[in-house]
Amino acid sequence: MRGGSWNIPSAFGLSSSLKATLDPSDEIDYIGFRLASPVAVPEPSTYSMALAGLACGGYSMWRRKQA
Repeated sequence: MRGGSWNIPSAFGLSSSLKATLDPSDEIDYIGFRLASPVAVPEPSTYSMALAGLACGGYSMWRRKQA
């Protein structure tokens, strides 16, 4: 296993040169991997904020048209 760890509270634990030997059958809940994307993926709340903004803008335009 290689790479930094959030579970070791020291500068060495955060280093990407951290190396540990584990048995392949070990099951440890803090071992995993990250996925990276070349395209920015917005958080789910971004969509709800955009929809709320569109709804407010649409309502504002409707009210202005009524006046």
